[in-house]
Amino acid sequence: MRESLLQAAENRLRRQGSPRFSVTDLAADCRMSQSNVYRFFPNKAALMAGLAERWFADVEVALQVEISAAESWQSKLAAFVRVQLVIKSERFDDDPDLFRAYLTLAGEHPEPVTIHVSRLRKMLEGILGAVFEGRELKRACELVEDATQLFRDPFLIARLRPRCTEERAEAVLAAVLSELEHRLVR
Repeated sequence: MRESLLQAAENRLRRQGSPRFSVTDLAADCRMSQSNVYRFFPNKAALMAGLAERWFADVEVALQVEISAAESWQSKLAAFVRVQLVIKSERFDDDPDLFRAYLTLAGEHPEPVTIHVSRLRKMLEGILGAVFEGRELKRACELVEDATQLFRDPFLIARLRPRCTEERAEAVLAAVLSELEHRLVR
């Protein structure tokens, strides 16, 4: 039932382009009472957070699969950037209005975003922690985050989609990898 409610909420988000709908509307969509919705979500904020978490979960699972399958830290790093770009770009291309509605949702409910970004940072630290440590690890993570933001940040992807291509990502990744490998030699 929880998944049905989240799907109904996403359908409302798609139709309205905004997370501004009532729990009463959602209950009607699912043919249940409003009080029954509250059995699964204590309030509308929890429902919206659940919707955001659901969106991020797919990205995190795909990243974990690809990173685990990669052998070297370089290929893990490439997967870290590429998977995010592919998933987010495909979502935008498939339904730009829904994508933008999710961005609105993220702006209104930042806690799931903060948690997601923290998990991504831990993944990145895990990848680069294989070859860097301490202050150098922090600097390497900052370099990757700064250089690849265009290919990972959904707000930038929505705003600058024509520039967010796999070819450009590969070129940036090559430069980042070159710099990181150079730092290892020093």
